[in-house]
Parts: sequence; structure tokens; C-alpha cells
Amino acid sequence: MKREVKVFTKADNGRLSKVIEYDDGSRTEIPIHKDGSVKWFDDSKLLRETK
Repeated sequence: MKREVKVFTKADNGRLSKVIEYDDGSRTEIPIHKDGSVKWFDDSKLLRETK
């Protein structure tokens, strides 16, 4: 079974992202910096302090 995947760069109002589009039409967008490195989400914003 042949599977096709497309990868392209998307620029939208100054925001850059890599888009991975699968043959079934689903997409994943990964935000990137201008140098191409991945913008990682700061997990510390989600962590709760234990008391």
C-alpha cells in the first residue's frame, strides 16, 4: 500500500510552521522560528505545585 506524505512550510501573518499532510487529508502543524528550529511549548505553564 502506497502512502503519500507532503511536508511544506506555511507562513501566516508572520507565524511560520511546518505542515505535514497525510494521504487521508489530516494535517499536523509544528510552529517554527525563522531559523527553522521548533518552537517548543513551555510545559511549566501546565504543571501544578504540590502542597
